[in-house]
Amino acid sequence: MLATVDTSWTHLGLSLAAIAVLVTLSAAYSSSESILFSLSRMQVQRFQARGGALGQLVVHLLRSPQRTLTVILLGNTTVNVLLYANVYVFFEGLEPRLGPATGVVAALFSLLVVAVCGEALPKTVGVALAPRLAPLVAPLVHLSGYVLGPVGRVLHVLLAEPLSRLLLGRRAAAVEPMSTPELKTLLEMSRRRGMINPVEDAFLREVIDLGHLRVRDVMVPRVEVVTYDLNGGAAGLRELMRRTRRKKVPVHEGHVDRIVGLVYAKILFLNPDKPLRSLVQPVRFVPELARCEQLLHHFRTTRSQLAIAVDEYGGMAGLVTLEDVLEAIVAAEGFDQREHFELVVDGQSFEPSDARLITLGPQRKHRRVQSGSPSPPTTKCMFLRWDLQQFAGRVINLELSAVSPNDRPQQWYGLRFTGPLDEPPDEPLPRPQVLLSDLKPASVKSARDGQSPQANRLPRSSKYNSSIRIRGRLFEQGFAFAAGSEATFDLDPSWRRFTGLVGCCVDAVGPVQVLVDGKVVHEIAQIDELAPAAPIDIALPEGAQSLTLRVLGSTTGYSVAAFVESGFSPQ
Repeated sequence: MLATVDTSWTHLGLSLAAIAVLVTLSAAYSSSESILFSLSRMQVQRFQARGGALGQLVVHLLRSPQRTLTVILLGNTTVNVLLYANVYVFFEGLEPRLGPATGVVAALFSLLVVAVCGEALPKTVGVALAPRLAPLVAPLVHLSGYVLGPVGRVLHVLLAEPLSRLLLGRRAAAVEPMSTPELKTLLEMSRRRGMINPVEDAFLREVIDLGHLRVRDVMVPRVEVVTYDLNGGAAGLRELMRRTRRKKVPVHEGHVDRIVGLVYAKILFLNPDKPLRSLVQPVRFVPELARCEQLLHHFRTTRSQLAIAVDEYGGMAGLVTLEDVLEAIVAAEGFDQREHFELVVDGQSFEPSDARLITLGPQRKHRRVQSGSPSPPTTKCMFLRWDLQQFAGRVINLELSAVSPNDRPQQWYGLRFTGPLDEPPDEPLPRPQVLLSDLKPASVKSARDGQSPQANRLPRSSKYNSSIRIRGRLFEQGFAFAAGSEATFDLDPSWRRFTGLVGCCVDAVGPVQVLVDGKVVHEIAQIDELAPAAPIDIALPEGAQSLTLRVLGSTTGYSVAAFVESGFSPQ
């Protein structure tokens, strides 16, 4: 009798141990599903970037998600079946004590254990701690694939694939779009790894944020729109177009809110004898609260580039063009097509072959600015170029003019006439490990009265889009100085070399100095905008504490120098 009791308790103990092991495996398989398939793309890319055997194993499993899911489900199902069998065996040994209720108790116990310990709790913990637990469950799933993989492939071919085709047809599985934070994280990782430059990074971030912009944020306000009354006659409109240099003008009938269409300058001037009303082309209207991405879709589908923005009462709120939306994307105001520049040589008019705009300091991100908010200090410099080789060797009379939308007076200075500008060759300098434009200076000084020192800085940030052009060569965002300014950087003990290029963006500057711990170690006497960027290669002495970049010269004009592709390296 004693031997029988001992054998019975041993049997129950083994069954209980088997149940504990199977519950653990069920929890592991169940959590594996939620852990692996709740990882975002960014988290998977971090595993791949960090390396490590377990991290690479996670990446390997997610490259074949269908196979991995099949292995997990087969493993979980197998373990749960074995769990039910062992629970039945365990409670069968307790039948003398439980009597007829043994089957019911066994079923309730199995349901409770699987639901709580095998499903709900593991999945909840798995989703919450997915990045931490993924490397821990990956080996289990990987090893299970060797045993259950062949079975899974057979079931997939014989059952899963035919049923999928029967129920879903040939529709491809929907790909879950990336969220906005994930896209921005991907851009940040791409920029840090050198896959995209800061200008591309800023451009793509503006594209991502385009869905938050409304038409009213980028449109030309009503008070700045040039319109014409249809009852004024064609002669008056021709004179308006000559004076404002507009290619197309919205026309209204009576009140400005009654826009009836557009009149194009080309059609108007080619048909001087036709009545003005017959030359009016249809115009499209969009709500001022519409999103810019909807406006882009509207422009694309209607093959138009201009629309009238209307308010909630149907009145004209402004005018929006495709160019306005694109300017919002690149976060910079370029040369507006509504502004016209021309050079008259002996009575013959020439349009510029190249037009560039460089803005020093933070720019207004969009046209619309809250009333009462001060605008940050900026300096805008225009670069125009005409190719007039046919006039070489001749004495010519030049007349330079510009007409803006509001007939603002234009000031022209720094005009020079030169021969063709050759693109400078790339300097054989290594790319710095730590870029100057990524650092925050310890101090910035400006010799201009009333000017914010930050106006001399062009941070490498998505908030600014200030490309730097030196002698026709376009550089990424760097570090720019007005004449009479300097910036000091604290040096890291591991930095042993400072390299880069320095050139003049506007007019002429000099001397340009590089100081280490207050001592001048490099000096360029003078640089003008016609000279290519000069290379700088300085070995930093051991124990150096600070490096200062100083630009001297006139502080009354718009002389500007810039350090581009500059920074620090360990060697």
